[in-house]
Amino acid sequence: MVAAVRTPQQAAGHNNCNITVTVSFLSQMVLALSAKAFSVRAPSVRNSLSHNCRSAKLLCTFKSRLKTKLFDIAYSRREHAA
Repeated sequence: MVAAVRTPQQAAGHNNCNITVTVSFLSQMVLALSAKAFSVRAPSVRNSLSHNCRSAKLLCTFKSRLKTKLFDIAYSRREHAA
C-alpha cells in the first residue's frame, strides 16, 4: 500500500518520488511490527487463560467460557472498588 503524499513541489509540477517510497516503507514497517507483536503476545495471552477456557473443543464453548471469565474479572474488580 502506497500512500500518496503531495508536497508543494509536487503541486508545482516537480516529481518527488522519495516521499512516496518513504511513506510506503514506513507503512510496511508498522505492519511488520504489529504482526510481530501479535505473534509474540498471543501465546502468552493464551497461556494465561484458565485450563477450562483452553480445553474447550468448540469455538462456541471457548467463547462462552472466556466471556464468563471476563465478566468474573470485571465484576470482582468492581466489588473491590466499592
